[in-house]
Amino acid sequence: MNIAFCSKNHQRALDTIQISLEAEARGRLEALRQRKKLEQDVLELEAALEATVRARADVEKNYKRFQQQIRDLELVVEEEQAATQVHRATHGRRGAVRESAVKAAFHDTVTDTDMFADIFARIVARMSACRATSPFSLPQE
Repeated sequence: MNIAFCSKNHQRALDTIQISLEAEARGRLEALRQRKKLEQDVLELEAALEATVRARADVEKNYKRFQQQIRDLELVVEEEQAATQVHRATHGRRGAVRESAVKAAFHDTVTDTDMFADIFARIVARMSACRATSPFSLPQE
């Protein structure tokens, strides 16, 4: 009886050890899966970081290029303003009168163009109205 009791206790201990070993093996497999997943995530993050670094370098390069273009354009504007001041000083009132005459002529041209466009629109409207009410068939344009 003592042998049977020891045998049962021994079997229970073996079963417990076996269950513990299986649980540990499952835990190790899960830990390996998690490790592989984390390593893959690290690789993806490193690739994303490299792409971000390259994109930032491009942005900085473009930013510097745009800053240089702005400086160049500011110099051109300053030169043009200086030339305009010299021109005004040299030509005086005559240049201002000429400039206002050109502006007035341009304004008159725009006004005339608007007036002619309005007249043309009225003519087209009247022709359409005549075609619609005419008992004769007129050729359509």
